[in-house]
This record gives sequence, structure tokens and C-alpha cells, in this order.
Amino acid sequence: MKSNKNYKRLVGSIYFLLSAFLVISLLGILFYTVLMVISTTKDVTAVPIDLPLAAEHSIKLLTNAGEQIIGKTSDLSVSLIITEAPNWFLIYAQVHFLGLFFIGLYGISQLWFIFRSMHRHLKSDYPFKLRYVMRIRQIALAFFIWSFWQLIFFFVTKYGVISQIAFEGREVEIMFDMEIIISLLWGLIILVLAEIFRFGVELKKDNELTV
Repeated sequence: MKSNKNYKRLVGSIYFLLSAFLVISLLGILFYTVLMVISTTKDVTAVPIDLPLAAEHSIKLLTNAGEQIIGKTSDLSVSLIITEAPNWFLIYAQVHFLGLFFIGLYGISQLWFIFRSMHRHLKSDYPFKLRYVMRIRQIALAFFIWSFWQLIFFFVTKYGVISQIAFEGREVEIMFDMEIIISLLWGLIILVLAEIFRFGVELKKDNELTV
């Protein structure tokens, strides 16, 4: 009985957090859309771009005893807030940013639909339904689309848009973002979990029919 109450509380809490996140996200995209409109009429630009760069940097660390540790790093992730750019590049950056946002929002919304259904069927002895499998697969699809979108951005930006990058007086280049591979792996893992979930639900149904 106590475990059932804990389960209901957990599902309700996750459902509430996801609902709040979706509302905040929708308000955020509304605010950003207004900001985009303003940026086209005034000298105000606020377009974020994350660029993984290959640049060698010296790093100095100090231990608690005051000893120095010196090393070098060749990877650098930069969150760039564009303040000046041609109009076509602003549109390009805005489309990329909004694409990432909506892909992420799509994945979160699928998770929200699952927990909304679970929240509405809390009185059920077995709230896990076969229709959740499609939602879980769509979450995996969101990871795949996100990776594909980032891959397109990488190739177009590196080989078709940016010819040179000056950072702290040095020339650097855009490198391949390993988060693309990680996102693909997450998509594959979620697909496997969806199939395990489907197998478990079907097995329980078969057992009920047998009994």
C-alpha cells in the first residue's frame, strides 16, 4: 500500500515537472520569436550558436599545496551570442536554433503524454500500456533527428558558410561535435528499451490470457 502511494506521488511529481517545463518552454519560444521580430527592425541581435572549436590552449592548475599542474587542451566549446552579422546568417542561425528547440520540445512532449496517461490511470493495477511503445520510439526518433540536424549544421557551417575563425588572435577551426554520436547512441538505447517494454507488456497479456 505504501509503495503504491509512493508510486502515485512519483508519477504525479514527474507529470507536474514536465507540465511546468513545457509551459516555460512555450513561453520562452514566444519571447524569442518576439525578440527575433524586434531584431529585424532594430539594431538588436540575440542569436545563440554553440560552436565546438579546435584550438590549442595552455591550462594551469594549482593543487591545495600550491603545486602547479600545466597542460594543454585542443578542444573548446563556445556559446556565441551574435551581435553583428549579415541578415542571411542571422536567419540561418535562427532556423538552426529553433530547429533544435522544437526537436527537443517534441521529445519532451512525448514523455509528457506518457506520464499524463499514467497519471490519469493511477487506479489501474498495471498502468503500463502497449501504446506507450510508440511514444518511446518517438522519443528515440527525436534523438536521431537532433543528431541529423546537428550534422547538417556542422557540414554546412564548416564547408559552406564559415571560411575563417579568429579567436584570441589565432585561427581555429570548427570540429566535429561528439554530442552527435552520443545522441545517436541514446536514441539506439531508447529504441532497445521500447522493445523491451513492448515485450514485457505483451508477455503480461499472454500470461493473463493463459490464466
